[in-house]
Amino acid sequence: MLNQLLLAFSLMLSALVLNWVQRDLRRLKRRPRLRTVDATPNAPRVSLLIPARNEERAIVQCVQGATAQRYPNYEVIVADDGSSDRTGALLADLAAHSPRLRVLAGRPLPPGWTGKCNVCQQLAEAASGDWLLFLDADTTPQPGLAAALLDSTERNGYDLLSIYPFMELESFWERAVLPPFIAMIHALYPTERISAPDAQPDEVIANGQCIFVRRAAYFGAGGHAAVRAEVLEDVKLAQQLRRSGYTIGAAEGLDMLRVRMYRSGAEVRAGLTKNAAAGARSSARRTNRVLARLLTATFGPFWVALAALALASAVARWRYQHG
Repeated sequence: MLNQLLLAFSLMLSALVLNWVQRDLRRLKRRPRLRTVDATPNAPRVSLLIPARNEERAIVQCVQGATAQRYPNYEVIVADDGSSDRTGALLADLAAHSPRLRVLAGRPLPPGWTGKCNVCQQLAEAASGDWLLFLDADTTPQPGLAAALLDSTERNGYDLLSIYPFMELESFWERAVLPPFIAMIHALYPTERISAPDAQPDEVIANGQCIFVRRAAYFGAGGHAAVRAEVLEDVKLAQQLRRSGYTIGAAEGLDMLRVRMYRSGAEVRAGLTKNAAAGARSSARRTNRVLARLLTATFGPFWVALAALALASAVARWRYQHG
């Protein structure tokens, strides 16, 4: 009798998990996506802003992608934030061959600031664009990125738009760890809630790999100075803009931006440990609830079915031994 109850419970749990999966698939189908468009000749000026610190592995492809935009009115500014590798030399060579590129030396870090907030604020203050496009140095922007971002913000009335890029995963640990981590982020911050008119500040998020923000909204909300001490500065910046009354959006941009965040198990562990610790401090209750759901969806049916089989085997042995 007990093994039958366990089997029934396993079937019910499996049905619940299937419902979760179907709901998530429907959500993915509804997720906004960037579309390829041609920018108009009188398009507003866009400033592509790239903070860089010891990025010799990726900075060339990032800057080359940024300076190859099919967009009539843009600039590219990179801040070399005290790099000790070949980043500075590579940037100097790139600047010598691209009139659109300007390279800044990162300014000293003021007390109470994180390094990325400090250099992003410096980049924004040096920019001349009506729109600011913050890109991480390990991203590879495609030629249509700026035009697609502007198209989406104008159609939807966003003041800030962040996208989910194509993740390049090559090593074992990247493939094993990053997909479930990204899945948890999407579960914590569903795309449809990020852009909802009634979304509360703690329901919105931005992906620091690509943040496209109206200049007036950025400085109106205080810019990175308003979140100067935050490790998760991208999330906190979006929430700061939402508190200030600005509209936030998110979209899928797999065709417009590629990124490889980490290249080894050690880098995966260091990067995710820092972000997970900061995320847990800012939204511990929601993180625990979503993590429990994901673990249940992943392992629940397997363990319940295994327990049912083990119990059935034990009952069968008992009956055999006792006639």
